[in-house]
Amino acid sequence: MLPQASMVPELTEGREGFIHATDMDGGSSEMVIKLILRDFELDGLAAKGALVRAICDAVQATEPRATISCEIRPQYRNMRYWLEKDMTPVELARAALRKQGIEPVSVPIRGGTDGSRLTEMGCPRPTFSRDAEHPRPARMGLGSGYGGGGAAVP
Repeated sequence: MLPQASMVPELTEGREGFIHATDMDGGSSEMVIKLILRDFELDGLAAKGALVRAICDAVQATEPRATISCEIRPQYRNMRYWLEKDMTPVELARAALRKQGIEPVSVPIRGGTDGSRLTEMGCPRPTFSRDAEHPRPARMGLGSGYGGGGAAVP
């Protein structure tokens, strides 16, 4: 019942969110399935959570002897929601890059879990990259594309 032709990591890219089964454990009498829901936007996360709940309800309706529970716990969110309130760390980083002759480019990224969680906890930490794929200019990812987000900063 989970979408397998779409909304899975291997078939999504960029800002597309997904649902991913990470663990399945159990036997004939009990099964635990763990999923991660990822999206750049809170509305997208909410929609994926609603879909998972609807699937659980549908399975429950087909087997009244079963007990099916669905627990959704936040992992991390798009750091953009916190950085939009105070862009000081981003502006300082941009200024430092420009001082070194590097023009920063802000792009959405998929990843950045640690920075997103630290930002949510009050220690703003935008993600900066200067990797082989994008050697110039330096990339600044403001968010984590999975789990809650990522966003380009204008």
